[in-house]
Amino acid sequence: ETGGVFKTVIDATAGGMSSSTKNPYVYISLKDGKRVDIDDLKAKTSTAWDIAFKRSVIRINGGDSGAGVGAISIQTGTTLDKVTTVPTASTFAQDDFLDANCKISTDPIGQILTAIGGTTGMWYTMDGISKLKPNPDTYVIKLADGSGYVKMVIVTYYGGASNTASANY
Repeated sequence: ETGGVFKTVIDATAGGMSSSTKNPYVYISLKDGKRVDIDDLKAKTSTAWDIAFKRSVIRINGGDSGAGVGAISIQTGTTLDKVTTVPTASTFAQDDFLDANCKISTDPIGQILTAIGGTTGMWYTMDGISKLKPNPDTYVIKLADGSGYVKMVIVTYYGGASNTASANY
């Protein structure tokens, strides 16, 4: 929109809940703001993507999610414009959802426990019975290739007025 800030919609519906296991994540390069056309297997060894979306799961390319050095720092309860410096290195976390026996750690609703949700795995609260409401946080993401940082907020999970389907960030 202005000053290096852009707004986009990411369709992470992955074929709906019933067939989501048959559909890959949506991989995004934050450096150039484009979708990276790779499958889940190739993504494991690629540093071309920084963030991936599939339904309510968001992964960062680092740690258990990929070959990159990507990591995320959650700036709780602040707005995008108020985050003006890169947080200290100690506040960044990589995806760490596999234990020593390769068992997957999950969040309270059974999704992969990724770094964007912090210790609880929840980057959102539940509004009523089944509506996801993004936390009012700003995320600072270290790019997978280590070349810089991008800050991000999640405005909605339902795509706005013209599209109210879930998994439309």
